[in-house]
This record gives sequence, C-alpha cells and structure tokens, in this order.
Amino acid sequence: MKLYTILAGLTNLAVVAAVASVATQELKAEVTKPQIRPESVTTYAPTTSIRPKLRPDAKQISCLATNIYFEARSQSREGQVAVAQVTMNRAAHSNWPLTVCDVVWQPNQFSWTHDGKSDRPKNLKLYNDILNIAKSVYIGIEPNIVGDSTFYHADYVNPSWAEHKSMSLTDRIGDHLFYTWTGDWN
Repeated sequence: MKLYTILAGLTNLAVVAAVASVATQELKAEVTKPQIRPESVTTYAPTTSIRPKLRPDAKQISCLATNIYFEARSQSREGQVAVAQVTMNRAAHSNWPLTVCDVVWQPNQFSWTHDGKSDRPKNLKLYNDILNIAKSVYIGIEPNIVGDSTFYHADYVNPSWAEHKSMSLTDRIGDHLFYTWTGDWN
C-alpha cells in the first residue's frame, strides 16, 4: 500500500504525522521482507494467550488508537490494552463487522462516535503513546488480558445489556468492567 493512499482521507496534520510514522514502518518492512498474501495472514484468535500476528495496517491501527483514546485515555496502559483487545475480539467475532474500523464506527457501539463532539484527539502526545499500544495489540504482541470479552462499560454507568442472561462479567480493569457474551439476546 502506498503512503499517499493511506493518508489521502486524513485532514488533521498531527494524526497524519502519527499514521505516517506507522505507514513508513510498514513500507520499510515491505521492502526488507517478502510480501505476505492477505489470505495467508493468520486471523485474530481471542482465546489464545499469545495472539497470532497480523500484518500492520495503518488505517486499522489508527481506528484502534482513536477508539482507545476516546474510550480509555485516562486508564492505565493495562486498561488501554484491554479496551483495544475487546475491539479486536469484536472484529474476530461473527456478530460484528470484519475490520477494526468497521467495528469502531458501527452505529451506537462506542459512545464517543455519536456524541456530537469532535472525533479528533486533542492531546497528541498521549495519542502517539496510544498509537504504539494500538499497533502492539493489532499485530498481536500483547498478552491476552480480556479472554473472549466483547463488551465493557465504565463502572460508573449501568447499561441494561449488562444484566442480560447472555452476559457474563469476567474482569475489572481500571474503571471498566468486561463481559463475555453468548451471542444470543433471546
């Protein structure tokens, strides 16, 4: 993928610079390593303790980082990794879209995507730190700390879905509670 293609739709220069850094690394990796055909890339498997590695994709990593930023920027690194892993679990689950960006932007899944506020990170230093976390989760070098969790919420809210019989509370990391879901709302 060419750098200008990755950056074509972005308008915020700071975000462009952050994504360009990831994209440049990807392009360097493509020059020094043999090409991997997309069908040979191992898919994300949420139940493994060491996640299979995905080929870096600057757009998907940027979406993941933006989700971490708006969902967990005040959390510890562990809390940020946990939120990222839930997002990845959703992308690997048959009931959600196939890509991280499609999961993040699926209507009414993450409150920041439809709150009417700007979707551009304001703290660019923090965003750059989170971008590194997003990349390490995306390519699979972070240990799985959330298991098969596909839901979470802040501990100061009580969403109705959390009490549903198909949900099982699995962990608390920072201010977030994590849940697995049987895949059935009936």
